[in-house]
Amino acid sequence: MKKISYIAFFAFLFYCAQISAQASNDLSPEELKIFQTEVRNRVNRFQKYITFIGSKKNNIETKNAYIRQTLKLFIGEGEDYKDIDGNIQPAVRMQLSDTRSRQKRWRKTKQYLYNLTKVSYRELNITWADVCRVGEFHKVRDGLYVATVYISQKFEGMKDNYTVVNYDEKAITVYLEEIVTIAGSRYDIFFGDIEVTETY
Repeated sequence: MKKISYIAFFAFLFYCAQISAQASNDLSPEELKIFQTEVRNRVNRFQKYITFIGSKKNNIETKNAYIRQTLKLFIGEGEDYKDIDGNIQPAVRMQLSDTRSRQKRWRKTKQYLYNLTKVSYRELNITWADVCRVGEFHKVRDGLYVATVYISQKFEGMKDNYTVVNYDEKAITVYLEEIVTIAGSRYDIFFGDIEVTETY
């Protein structure tokens, strides 16, 4: 019951921050703190989705449903998108690393997610550190704030006679953008590119 009450209370604060933001181009420090907490919630959701999509225990139909939910967390939902000025921007990307070659390569996030369902490992486990670090939002211009989230990931792929293990530190670009509609305006959170900052 306490957990349900906490979720309802936070949802109310998040709603209030959206309403308050409509009255001004600038978000207050208190409002930005509320959005930072919501970023943590969405990062946790993203991590759970990735773990589910990568697991060999889950069927492809359910994985595809999770992929669609994952893409909704990203700006453009995995496709090219219009920025706040109306300019077309390329689809968001995910950076991958290899501990053996020490090389990094970029993939479109949508492609990465679907590729994750087709890996040749007998078993695949993707786990995460319990804590993510959310940086402060910085105003880029009216209606747009940007922050960076730092997460830690363990990738463990098992084949018949060996196991591949990668530990990655990753940085997620996060956009807090004002959405303007006929009914009014509100702020929402979207993930951008995910970059590997360290592999070991």
